[in-house]
Amino acid sequence: MKFLPFYFILLFSFLSLGFSNADPNTNYVTATARKGDGANSLMRRYHIKPECALSEFYRINKMKKGQGLRVKQVYKLPIEIKRFDGKKIRTSLQIDDYDLALSIQKYNDKLTKENLRRTDFRKSKVLWVPYHLMNPCTIESPTAQPKKHSVPLGGNASYSIFGKKHQYVKRKSNKLA
Repeated sequence: MKFLPFYFILLFSFLSLGFSNADPNTNYVTATARKGDGANSLMRRYHIKPECALSEFYRINKMKKGQGLRVKQVYKLPIEIKRFDGKKIRTSLQIDDYDLALSIQKYNDKLTKENLRRTDFRKSKVLWVPYHLMNPCTIESPTAQPKKHSVPLGGNASYSIFGKKHQYVKRKSNKLA
């Protein structure tokens, strides 16, 4: 009878682990909430786009959307901690996108410069990968107007997505193929 409450706590803990949405193998950067902080301001301090990562912030902290933060409470940020192989970000993260790797490098350098990171990722071999870079979102402005063609007929448009060799495309028509 003495141990009955202990077994209930143990059982409840075991069951709650099975229903967690957060990956237990994922390590996240943490930050302590300051007076006046909300989820948006805490994420902006670490240059995370709240409009792209707010739901993820609530999910990994097992919070309800819109729930306030407590001063001096430590929260996980939607920034994954990954091992840097000392060579390239692309090989470390197993990605092919050069621009994405460069964005992650600039992000880490910016946080180091602003003393939000203690050591440079090249020295520590630890890379911070923000959610909004790996899972980009598009926010449409309600007043956005369709773009007009900036390249006249017969002119060359530049599309870096096709690579340097095929970057320039001659515009022949306004019609879709």
